[in-house]
Amino acid sequence: MQRISREQAHVYALDGSLEPVLRVTAGEAFAVETDDASSGLLTSGELAPTLENLPYARFTPAQANPVGGPVYVDGVAARGRIRVEIDEITVADTASGTTGLRSRRSATRRSGPRAERPSARS
Repeated sequence: MQRISREQAHVYALDGSLEPVLRVTAGEAFAVETDDASSGLLTSGELAPTLENLPYARFTPAQANPVGGPVYVDGVAARGRIRVEIDEITVADTASGTTGLRSRRSATRRSGPRAERPSARS
């Protein structure tokens, strides 16, 4: 099976002008390895998930949410549509995550591992 390695998957935009990293035929299975949204900076646990360590603040231009590709599919016309089936997603043993989104419920403080969650009706 053809594969895009993690080292090849450090593109930070969906850009059709880039040369294909991989060529496949319609229906051919292939694998894409990629880092997490932090481009692997936080996954090892060596860096704290602080603003200055996040790839969109640490690098110019930003290096967050890496993508693997482009992938050229033989026989598909320019601007043609394809259907992609994802057979498997394997995640790393360690991870760190951040989000800029907060709901009002996320501000609710819990104490201890057995603290009850707020009910959906509150």
